[in-house]
Amino acid sequence: MQKIIFLACMVLANSAAAQSWEWLPGMTSAKLAASGWKLEGSAGLSWPDGRQSIVTFWSSVIEGNRMTFRCITALAADEQQTGDLCKQPVGGKE
Repeated sequence: MQKIIFLACMVLANSAAAQSWEWLPGMTSAKLAASGWKLEGSAGLSWPDGRQSIVTFWSSVIEGNRMTFRCITALAADEQQTGDLCKQPVGGKE
């Protein structure tokens, strides 16, 4: 329950500053972890056929600017990774 509340707060906080999320080609949650980004939260989603997705939120401060990424890692029913993509918030209100 705490994870759901946390993710809801993250979504509400980010929606105030961002209009949408933009895909970053080539960026993955593994690359963010290896680069020392901070994992802020995660949640798992499961489908009846056994597929799963893991949603993670990452943050870092670079040159005085806080950056946030949302990544989705997809897994097949046998837990083999089938995809990993990350997005960043864009179109913030001034």
